[in-house]
Amino acid sequence: MLRKIFNYLLIILLLLLILIPINKDNNETIHSNIISNHEIGKELLLIDKINLSENIPDKESNTNDVKYGLSLLNESDQFPHENGIMIIASHSGNSKISYFKYLDELVIGDDIDVYYDGITYKYEINNIYEINKTGKLKINKKINETKIVLITCKKNTKDRQMVYEGVSDYFKKEY
Repeated sequence: MLRKIFNYLLIILLLLLILIPINKDNNETIHSNIISNHEIGKELLLIDKINLSENIPDKESNTNDVKYGLSLLNESDQFPHENGIMIIASHSGNSKISYFKYLDELVIGDDIDVYYDGITYKYEINNIYEINKTGKLKINKKINETKIVLITCKKNTKDRQMVYEGVSDYFKKEY
C-alpha cells in the first residue's frame, strides 16, 4: 500500500517537473505577470535574483518611510529619467517590511529594474560598499549618468549600512 502511494507521488512529481519547467525563461513570465498586476502610476522596483517586486512610494506619501517598507529619499528623483538618481532605503531584518533582507545576495553585474509608465528601466550594479550608519551618504555620480542607489542596514550590526549602486544605459544615445 505504501509503495503504491509512493509511486503515485513520484509520478505526480515527475509530471509537475515536466509541466512547470524551472529555468531562467520563467522569470520573464513571472516578471510580466507582476508588471501587469501592479498599481498604475506607481514605479515598481523589481529584482528578479531575490524575488523582490514592490511599489516605490511617492516622496510626499505618508507611507514613504522604512517603517512601512521602501522609502524613496528626499534627495532622490521620483521617476527614472536621463541623468537622474533614485535612492531607495529599506530594512534588511526578518520582519514583513524588510524588503531588502536578501540584498546581500546581489553582486556586481546583477540587475535592478524599475518599471514605470510602461517602460522597464534596467540598472546594472557596478558598486557595493559598506558605510557607517550616520544618516548621511556621499554618492559619486557622473554628470551624464543615470543611477539607482539601494541602502540597507548591514546584517548583524547596529552601526553599519550596505550601499548598492547601479547605472542604467537606457538613456544613452547611439550615434
